[in-house]
Order: sequence, then C-alpha cells, then structure tokens
Amino acid sequence: MKNLFASFIWEWGQLRRGFNWRTFHLVMIEFEDDRMTGGIEATAILLGVGVRVRWTYDTTYLDGLRDRISEIHERTDANDRPR
Repeated sequence: MKNLFASFIWEWGQLRRGFNWRTFHLVMIEFEDDRMTGGIEATAILLGVGVRVRWTYDTTYLDGLRDRISEIHERTDANDRPR
C-alpha cells in the first residue's frame, strides 16, 4: 500500500553504546491524528521493542508541498543560468 508506513523500534542497542542520551520505554502506547499532513500514526513499545505504523489518508497537503518545492527548484535553476 502506497500510503502505509511501518517502522520497528529497538531501544536496547543504545544502552551499550556511548551516546550522550538514552531513551528507553518500559511501556508506551501513543496515538496521533496528524490533521495537517493527513495521517494517523500509532506507536506501541513494550520493554524497548516496538512498532510505529502510519497511514496517510489525505495527501493534499503533501502534494501541495511537493509542488511548491518543485517551483522553488525551477526558479533557482532559472536564476543560476547565465544571461
């Protein structure tokens, strides 16, 4: 599915390394309705192992953002050309 994204979370690896921060969740459940970008995201972690799933139900904002970025690139490229 084009609008479904999943990522896995493994927090145990950071405990042995020399990072300047450590984040470890015993239990975490989170739900987010991201209305600006048209997505719903759920995160669940148990003993440092978890999953995050995001479903984008409306790409209107993201499509508009892509169009604006393309327009910026076009204008930048046009300004860089010799006259």
